[in-house]
Amino acid sequence: IFFALLYSSAVAKYIPDIWLLVNPVFKGAAWGVVLWFVSGIFYVPFYLKEGFMLSHIHPLAWLTSLKVHIVYGLMVGWIAPVT
Repeated sequence: IFFALLYSSAVAKYIPDIWLLVNPVFKGAAWGVVLWFVSGIFYVPFYLKEGFMLSHIHPLAWLTSLKVHIVYGLMVGWIAPVT
């Protein structure tokens, strides 16, 4: 909930309106990719101790994590359509 509120109150207005990101749903997907990247670089290796981009779990675990973050971002962009 925190990241959805952060997106709708502060971040969405700074995501540039380029190419496909004109649609608020795709802006949310871009936010999901940003969250995935930040979590894979900082949260997962240092807090969860699962390696860079979940490398200690499975070689393709990063792909599943990316899909989940994109779907989360699509939902956030759909529910909170900030333009």
